[in-house]
Amino acid sequence: MSEDAGFNGIDLETGQPIQDALSDEELGEILLAQPRAWRNLAEERELGGRYRDLISESVDRRPAADVDPLSLASSGWGVIFPKNVSDTVRENLQPLLDHRRDQATRWNGEFYKELVYEPGDSEQRFTNRHGAKTGPIDPAKGLPYYLMIVGGPTEIPHSFQYLLDVQFGVGRLYFENPEDYGRYAQSVIDAERGQHHLRPEMTFFSVAGDKTTAVMAERFVAPLCRSLQDDRPEWTFRKINSGSKEALRQTLGGPETPALLLTAAHGLFCKKDAPHQRAYQGAVLCQDWHKAGTPGLEHCFSAADLDDHAHVHGSVVFLFGCYSAGTPRTDNYPYVPSRAFTNRAHDEDLASEPFLSALAQRLLAHPKGGALAVLGHVDRAWTRSFGGSSGDGFTHVESLFKNLLDGHPVGSGMDWMHERFAEQSTKLTEIMNAHGERRQADRAEVARLWRANNDARNFVVLGDPAVRLATGPRAALSGMSLLYDRAPEGRRPLKRVNWRQFLGKWDPESVRGLSLVDAVRRIRSPQ
Repeated sequence: MSEDAGFNGIDLETGQPIQDALSDEELGEILLAQPRAWRNLAEERELGGRYRDLISESVDRRPAADVDPLSLASSGWGVIFPKNVSDTVRENLQPLLDHRRDQATRWNGEFYKELVYEPGDSEQRFTNRHGAKTGPIDPAKGLPYYLMIVGGPTEIPHSFQYLLDVQFGVGRLYFENPEDYGRYAQSVIDAERGQHHLRPEMTFFSVAGDKTTAVMAERFVAPLCRSLQDDRPEWTFRKINSGSKEALRQTLGGPETPALLLTAAHGLFCKKDAPHQRAYQGAVLCQDWHKAGTPGLEHCFSAADLDDHAHVHGSVVFLFGCYSAGTPRTDNYPYVPSRAFTNRAHDEDLASEPFLSALAQRLLAHPKGGALAVLGHVDRAWTRSFGGSSGDGFTHVESLFKNLLDGHPVGSGMDWMHERFAEQSTKLTEIMNAHGERRQADRAEVARLWRANNDARNFVVLGDPAVRLATGPRAALSGMSLLYDRAPEGRRPLKRVNWRQFLGKWDPESVRGLSLVDAVRRIRSPQ
């Protein structure tokens, strides 16, 4: 494995970085020699051939031309329940469902959907059942663009979310306590009705205690911060280089909580059935452990460190690290050569069953008001996710954050990561399908593409994909959008507007609590 392509995770039991035993050359040799086994592995035996179908059709995976992802009245919104969802979960979530129905059905009553995932559904079977076609998303011709899965990965698999994300803006919400759904619903409603705003501030928290974290700090965090500072002057940016647990405590739930937080650090790894696995898997491992010499639970920031008095309401958090969003049952990166491509799934089991990050769930359901969304990674994450300021992955991550700062919903912003997944899949499929040229293929390049493919696929949104940064109309209006005015029934009203032309000298307080359209009207005609 190349030295700049490590996993950013630490094994709690050994205190050592999670390592891949195969070099790029060794893995590439296996992939090229066993293309059929590669397909089985890359698809995790759950994905079938569907992701290759989606990629190979070379479709535009964005909303259709007249569908505005910044407006639910244009893009639509839907919820996907498991078949056996309890009445208590529905009741607690009902305020959010009513809120989204009001927004999505302003012009068309069909743009809000309540859908059911049938056990064993593939993404293709699900979308076909609801009349959706491969190609640009138009809610008038099938499914809404934004889809929120309600349920854990044992009920609705991670793989279903990965593939649905290729075309749609998808998020997932799951709590063991049904009352947490109600807390989250109220947090979103309060933020979107202007009852809670945060300063337009983004904070970067990074650790640089070993080679992997140093790469993240130098090639990812530093250039990203510089780029955003230059291009988004209306925002305040702050870097925390100490990487200490106390600094993160002040930034995540403390008095310095920003609207948008990025953490770039090792995620904690606990072995299958370890007593701490559910509570601590994916927790942020802070700089403190480098001073101690051996990592311990006291050196990581976990759900237990977010006490009941923390202030996270309205924030969006991107946890860049291994297992920061969740853990699959089976390892996506089996790395022991002798069993790398066997069908003995239990050999690579990471957990008895898949689960979501406890820290992410705590952030979303905090009793004083939860975060609006947590963006993170299922399974191990690679430093190759970004590739440095000159790498092909950096532009996708940079574009994601620019979209979020410009007021895009998180599900729309994450399209950039899914586009990277599509690109890597296309390149990898071309190589593996070129039977005549496969022997001459660069083994290291094949391994790099395979790892990058799986890595990009596993970035997900936890929470409602239609939420956006709760910084008030000024930040929300700072991008391009479509202004909707009333039109005759059956016709789609449309007027393209550059919101930046309206952002001159005006008082943000004058539009607090107003709808997006009413805020624009107030800015245009302040009298």
